[in-house]
This record gives sequence, structure tokens and C-alpha cells, in this order.
Amino acid sequence: MKMSKNLMKIKLKEKTAVNTYISPDVYIKMSEVMESVLENLCEEIVLAFESSGDRKITMNNVNAAITNVLLFRGENDGV
Repeated sequence: MKMSKNLMKIKLKEKTAVNTYISPDVYIKMSEVMESVLENLCEEIVLAFESSGDRKITMNNVNAAITNVLLFRGENDGV
């Protein structure tokens, strides 16, 4: 997943005090983590879909995957 550096900067700056310096490598790490989380979420969606017997990926599959990602966050994120 590619998220623009500008969008990450805006989102992070909204949460910090005015004139807070953010090192440029912070955005690189944020991007790496987001890529890992997306990869993990996609894998979990496929697992939920395959175990459901459904003919299409549904919101139930996605919600089950999100629950698994949130419950087991950090165990397999690769970052």
C-alpha cells in the first residue's frame, strides 16, 4: 500500500504539538508497517473466506479477518 508522504505528514502533524520536528525516516517506517499490516489483513481475509465456504468474499469474512489481525497484532507483522 502506498500512502503519500504528505498525507502521513498531515496525519502525524495533526497529533503533535506545533513546530514538532519529525525525522524523515519516520515516514519510511510508517510506510513499512502499513504495508505489513495490509499484507496480513489480506491473508486473513483469504483464510476467513476459504474457511467460510462462501462463494464470494463478504463483510463477514473481512470482519473476521480484522478481528484476527487486531487480536494477534504484532505476532506476524514482520516489522
